[in-house]
Amino acid sequence: MSERGTPRVSYTAGFNTAVEHGNIAAGKKFAVDESCVSRWRVQREQLTNTPKLKRANQRGAALFPDLEKELACWIKEKR
Repeated sequence: MSERGTPRVSYTAGFNTAVEHGNIAAGKKFAVDESCVSRWRVQREQLTNTPKLKRANQRGAALFPDLEKELACWIKEKR
């Protein structure tokens, strides 16, 4: 949960780029905080290059890439 007591929500890149009006009006229309709309406007070009159904900016680089590869192989073996 965020500091305001509402759970954080993940939005798709298509939803994030759908804003066409002012930050406050868009926030009210889509029931999203104004700061999210403002941040998405700054990231607009990056978001437009992202596939529309992908959850944008979700994940950074893996901390342990070798371990993750081994884990993926292990999971495939067990299937």
